[in-house]
Amino acid sequence: MVKHIRDAWPVILIFGTIMGAAWTAAWNVRGFLTTRIETSETHLRAELARSEEGLRVEIVQSEARLRTEIAQSEARLRTEMTRSEARLAARMAQSEASLTGQMAELTVQIGEIRQLLVEHLRDHADIE
Repeated sequence: MVKHIRDAWPVILIFGTIMGAAWTAAWNVRGFLTTRIETSETHLRAELARSEEGLRVEIVQSEARLRTEIAQSEARLRTEMTRSEARLAARMAQSEASLTGQMAELTVQIGEIRQLLVEHLRDHADIE
């Protein structure tokens, strides 16, 4: 048995060295991968923060642009409403003036018809 161990000793030493090297390599790979994962996570967190900030800026700019567009639209609508109200007021004034003129003409015509009736009745009253 001792001879067997003495003969196997170089093989055991080589095997142990290979196993130690393999274990060390595995440990180093684990450390490398852990570091790599942490670096990737840090990079991704930074990228996410930049993206979120970029989106916040875009949202603020979009909101500002929309507020400006809404204000411009409201101003245009107010201007158009003012113009429409002015046109309607002018039309109403024209209509009132026209109706007042027509009423005056009708009043004159009614007066003339009354006069004709009175004269006609007078003529008939004198005949009898």
